[in-house]
Amino acid sequence: MHVSGCSEPPVIYEDPIQRVRVAFVGELELVEPCGEDSPVAEVVRKGGGLYHVCYEVDNLESAIERARAERCLLISEPQPAVAFAGRRIAFLMTPKYLLVEYVEAA
Repeated sequence: MHVSGCSEPPVIYEDPIQRVRVAFVGELELVEPCGEDSPVAEVVRKGGGLYHVCYEVDNLESAIERARAERCLLISEPQPAVAFAGRRIAFLMTPKYLLVEYVEAA
């Protein structure tokens, strides 16, 4: 993963649970599949682009509960994420098919 125009290369995190490599450039998270079984492999095959939005939340379970009340579907249960120093993340799909990631606050 190379980011053109950056003075220092970003730190690349490999997450075996999510099966991705991620790097942060400012507030932007770049995501790359670690193999064909990665959840983002199909996105890359289709040409890439915006994959998801991420929100930091104080209470992960409460945020999931509120989202589910708004008809969002829980895609992945809370689990630790390497790129967020082990803080838990969860993914939900909105009724308009936008993938949303919640990351619990430190």
